[in-house]
Amino acid sequence: MARPQKTGLDYFPVDTDMCSDDKIYMLEVECGLEGYALFMKLLMKIYDNGYYVKWGENEAKIFAHKNSVGVNVINNLIKSCLGNNLFSETLFEEHGILTSAAIQKRYFKATSRRKEVKYNPDYMLVPVNEYNNLVNVNNNPTKQNSVEDNGDKSTQSKEKNRKENNKEENSKEKEDTAPPEFDKNSKPYEYAVKLRELILKNNERQPTPDKNPEDLERWCLALDRLHRLGPKGSKDAGYSWEEIDEIIEWCQQDDFWWKNILSAAKLRDQIIKLENQMKSEKQNGEEKAVNINPDEYDY
Repeated sequence: MARPQKTGLDYFPVDTDMCSDDKIYMLEVECGLEGYALFMKLLMKIYDNGYYVKWGENEAKIFAHKNSVGVNVINNLIKSCLGNNLFSETLFEEHGILTSAAIQKRYFKATSRRKEVKYNPDYMLVPVNEYNNLVNVNNNPTKQNSVEDNGDKSTQSKEKNRKENNKEENSKEKEDTAPPEFDKNSKPYEYAVKLRELILKNNERQPTPDKNPEDLERWCLALDRLHRLGPKGSKDAGYSWEEIDEIIEWCQQDDFWWKNILSAAKLRDQIIKLENQMKSEKQNGEEKAVNINPDEYDY
């Protein structure tokens, strides 16, 4: 009998400047050093499986139990990782997996000497033509026995269960079943364009959607929901367009936030923190102005 081919890695590299990365810094801000340690444990789990891991309610409970923490701690960690682009939010929402471009790049580089490495094109965040040993599982007749299927027929049921678990939260948020269309005269498009221009003003190399309603549709949708609904998970807590305008301008001038708010979705994710910090700075500035005694100065 042939020896089973290993899928995961025995070890993985950690960048020495990881802690200076703004995404890791935000993870520590939101989840503390415990969150950073749990993130590293998650990376170990992912690399042991390959370049991604399936993730849902059961996986969160098991991971929490194994690491002696509450499941809410793990859920908050995953939310922070997705919000700070440490894991791909798109692949998590569409396929229920945890992965990232950085994870995939390290994995496929580490396995470049293996004879054959299977990959799922639906999960890919890096170009596959850079590697000569990758095999598309969709073209593999034995893909139901491969790691990419990882649970064969149960995959679809797991995905269905994950969507059912999120249904209540989505209904609370009153998200649109069909995204509305936004033209150039709409408020969401106006502020999507403004956010885009301020982001590019800070760094013209920052990837952004093109300046047209079609490419900015996701940004418009996020801003529309921010206006009507407020932050994710809230209900009837929307922001006025004047408030959104003020927060957009402030965050793109702040020394920390201009490097982190690089999309409308991220603006909505972090809106409470942005609003609180902006108000705090404004209040502190007013207090300093009130405490000035004009009689102490010569003009």
